[in-house]
Amino acid sequence: MSPGLRTSLLLGVLGLALCAVAAAGCGKEPRPVPQRPTARVSLTLRAQPEGVFTLRVPDLEGVTGDKWREDRYGQIARKLTPSDIGTDEVKAISRQGQQIIVRTQVKDAADCQQQAERAEQLLSGLYEKAELVNASAGEVTPSDLDEIKQILEARAEAAGLSDLSVQPRPPDSLLVDFACAGDPERAEELLTDRGLLQFRVIPRRYAHGVDRGPEVSAAGEMLWRDDAGTAVDVSDVVVESPVIVSGRDFAPESRVEAGEGRHTGVTFSLQNEAREVFHAFTRDHVDTWLAMVIDGELISCPVIRSAIRGKGVIVADFDEPGGTDRAEKLAILINSGPLPLDVECVESATEQLPL
Repeated sequence: MSPGLRTSLLLGVLGLALCAVAAAGCGKEPRPVPQRPTARVSLTLRAQPEGVFTLRVPDLEGVTGDKWREDRYGQIARKLTPSDIGTDEVKAISRQGQQIIVRTQVKDAADCQQQAERAEQLLSGLYEKAELVNASAGEVTPSDLDEIKQILEARAEAAGLSDLSVQPRPPDSLLVDFACAGDPERAEELLTDRGLLQFRVIPRRYAHGVDRGPEVSAAGEMLWRDDAGTAVDVSDVVVESPVIVSGRDFAPESRVEAGEGRHTGVTFSLQNEAREVFHAFTRDHVDTWLAMVIDGELISCPVIRSAIRGKGVIVADFDEPGGTDRAEKLAILINSGPLPLDVECVESATEQLPL
């Protein structure tokens, strides 16, 4: 476990108490002062298509609220694992009435259909009447490439990268060229991370209230257990935690906040209907643990102490060495919004510039 998760656990009760009172003046970060570039980086990026399939589960009729979040969602997530479905990643599991909608990484239409049929078989083990409704392999569109281009430009400007050039190359690629004054690898990570921030609710079987949460070992490792005392990997806890707000629910006005006697944090502000969704959820779920997750990685898990009206502060490992850089990166990712699709770097070249 990173030192930051130890910090977030120690701040568990504090974390969302801060959210209830802080971030009163969330504004955009000032642009970084340009520095002389020391390297030029050229990247070839490839956008990865996603598949979507829908399964009808009549047994879910009437299952709502905490019954869905605390019980059925986790059951389904445990069944539809990437290895069992046959994908590198399950992107999202959501629900509309009796229908379960699953988004995964796919190679093509045939791969998407195979994954969907495996998911139908897996869910039939839980719900006898589960049936596949449809499966569709998405394609990378010109509008996807244009949106990725705009997000990369916003991230580069916020990070102080210079001479940026982003050239879409249909059907699925982009050529990216820029100069940077810092670590080229960190700049590449900033541009290629999906940047999907999610707030998820941790089920009660793993944590609830101040006295029941993950243990921290002498070596600093976080140890999660279910209500029967069985050890559970943190990645499984995240997967089984339903999403409350995500991605574009966050307004593009985050900034790094620090001050004398205060922990460094990243402000967030929810927008549109997500503000009321989150306020209602936190009002009705005091003492519930909240998982703050970026691209599937748990970065903080505070306890909800009161209703939160759409603004707050994420407190994680930002007081540790390198923490300021991580906080600034998180703020940039929130403000740019997530990429519409995952991208992989298929070619990278770095040229050191003369001083």
